[in-house]
Amino acid sequence: MGRIDFLLLALLGLGLAGCDVFDEDSEINSNIVEVRQCCPQHDLFDRGYYAYVSWSRDGLFAMNPLRRLVLDESFRVVEDNSLTSPSRGFYAHAAESGESVLYVRSNWADGSAGALHEFDTAAGTSRLLVDSTRNVSSAVYLPAGPLGGAGRLVYYAYGHYSQTGGDPEQVPGYYLLDPATGRDSLVLRHTTPLGPSETVNGFDLSPDGRTLLFPISRERQREGFVERLPPIIGRYDLAGGAAARVDTLGVAFDPSEQRVNGLWLRYSPNGDRVLYVHFPYGAWRAAGAANDVSEVGVLDAQTWQKRVLDVNTEAGGHSVQLTADWSPDGRHIAYSSAVVDLPGSGVSGAYSVYVLKDVN
Repeated sequence: MGRIDFLLLALLGLGLAGCDVFDEDSEINSNIVEVRQCCPQHDLFDRGYYAYVSWSRDGLFAMNPLRRLVLDESFRVVEDNSLTSPSRGFYAHAAESGESVLYVRSNWADGSAGALHEFDTAAGTSRLLVDSTRNVSSAVYLPAGPLGGAGRLVYYAYGHYSQTGGDPEQVPGYYLLDPATGRDSLVLRHTTPLGPSETVNGFDLSPDGRTLLFPISRERQREGFVERLPPIIGRYDLAGGAAARVDTLGVAFDPSEQRVNGLWLRYSPNGDRVLYVHFPYGAWRAAGAANDVSEVGVLDAQTWQKRVLDVNTEAGGHSVQLTADWSPDGRHIAYSSAVVDLPGSGVSGAYSVYVLKDVN
């Protein structure tokens, strides 16, 4: 073998080690159901029409605009109701009952960082919970536990950020909010080096209300430039008091060139598993930027062993996923998926909603 041939093979090996190999003849998993396809005629802020999904007992909620999809036993849509007008909606999280939904109106076009709102599905009204100066990324209703419940929630705020402005007095981190009084308090100080560039902070709370599970985006200075690193999972005991410390879990994520920063986490209804989506930089604008696929899988909440799921929605394997959620019974998952914009591929698409049946 000549030196040039050897170098070509070495470069090819490096390339395959750092990214996914797409199979143009791959078949789509027969357990995948297309729930609702996005409409490509929407403008920039609606291109990710179903980019964020949240599953409650009262239906599956998706954004943008905020919609409620009522499904039958075969996961066909029997009702599709728009709840808000399109307005840079970048996040949605429904209460277990579906009676209310938290959502974020973003200050900018590429990620979730703005004002936190709550939509009352019975009254059909929306109210502002946290204004846009906080640069709120995401929020989760608090289950009954050491911090209480009864409508309380935890949200993540980037605080002041150079590209979006914001409140200079706001400390980045996780906050406990009581919407009844409007009072909030810092639960855990946490700064991500990416700021809103991480697209969305995909943290979650355990069903017993004791554990905060959150993504830790990382980067380092190396040879004069900033190198992004794969994320890790942080765990924090909300009942630990002053002695509580952040644990980091030994879950390894693929360090491909683009899929380095985005991590979305969701506990199963009984807390025994954690659903994750490891998505690439630029995933939100999948119709024009993302050039790597997502990894979606399930973690055992005791051993933290990882099981990757086959959620690909494009025949060549070129799909990117942004968010996912469990069905109320913990048997299935709903997720958002779009076609990756690969150079020269000629394929591109906006986010649609799918269900992967029988994840167990």
